[in-house]
Order: sequence, then C-alpha cells, then structure tokens
Amino acid sequence: QTSTNNAPSDSDSQDPCRRPASRHRGDRRSPRLPVARVLVLDGVQDPRNFGACLRVADGAGADLVVVARNRNVDLTPVVSKVAAGAAESQCIAQVGNMVRFPESTKGKGLWIVGADAEATSSLYELDLSVGTALVLGGEGEGMRRLTRETCDHLVSLPMRGAVSSLNVAVAAGIFLYECVRQRSVRLPGTHPLR
Repeated sequence: QTSTNNAPSDSDSQDPCRRPASRHRGDRRSPRLPVARVLVLDGVQDPRNFGACLRVADGAGADLVVVARNRNVDLTPVVSKVAAGAAESQCIAQVGNMVRFPESTKGKGLWIVGADAEATSSLYELDLSVGTALVLGGEGEGMRRLTRETCDHLVSLPMRGAVSSLNVAVAAGIFLYECVRQRSVRLPGTHPLR
C-alpha cells in the first residue's frame, strides 16, 4: 500500500506514466512520452524539500513526479502544507526500483537527464524541448551510482559563487522551468538530445 496520491499499483509498474481517470487539473490527457516532462527524485528525505519539489513540478506543468518507494519521504502533512495544493493535484508514482524506471522509458522516447555537480555539460547546452525525465538526487548524497548510470545525459548547473550546490527543490525549479522556456522557443546553440 502506498501513501502518495495517484501512484500506480505494482500491477501498473510497466507503465508508470499512466494517469488516473480522475485528475484535479481539469481535462489534461495522459502524457505522450515523446513530449512528456517528468521529474524523478532519487532519495529526497526532507519533507519540506519534497513539498517544494511537488509545488514547482505542478507550477511548471510536469506530467509526473517519480519517487523511490523506499528512499523518499512519504506524503506527510508537512509535505502537503509546503506543496500548497500540489500534493493533491500532481501525479506522483512510487517505484520499487529507481534503476528500472528510466530503463523502461527509454524505448518510449523519453530522454533521461541527470543533475550531477561533476558533469562537464551544462543544463543550458541541451535541447530539452523533447520528452525528458529530469533526475535529481537527494540531499547531501545526490544520485546513487546506479541511477546515474541509467541517464542518457548528465548535466550541471553553472555555480559562480562560493557554494558548490543548490537545494534540490531550487535545482528542480531551474531544470523544469528551463524545459518550459525551451519548449516555448527553439534555442540557437543548443543541441538535440539524440
């Protein structure tokens, strides 16, 4: 039994991007994977961070938020309060195996882009106007090695100051809204995820 809303049961694990029939956002249909925008959280433990990630995912129009069943904080009253309504409206899927989820989506046209502080490519160098799953790791540790290895691309955010990383919810907002921006306009100087 899962505690997050709209999460597929184990029998639905082959297609975690399925939406339930009742959706609070009106008449949005199931995402077509080639243009889907998915946020994958690998081990976010702080309920405030998780709530803020849900809020920014909802604001940016993410089709799905995927979390690891055993490595992510559950949907709690604190998460719901910080999410400001997004915990009830955002489609969330809990998966038992965080490595298997990206592998199952690759054949459906979804590019897996991982946030990694050590990556040599910048987020702003990729064309994110196609179907994209953005993978962010948890507080402190980042993505696990096996999750990182399933990514098609690893990218970093340019850090210009004294700090070496950002809060996961802030990074999620930057990544998701870069997708929104790129889908509005085709950017010169970016290369496609191919």
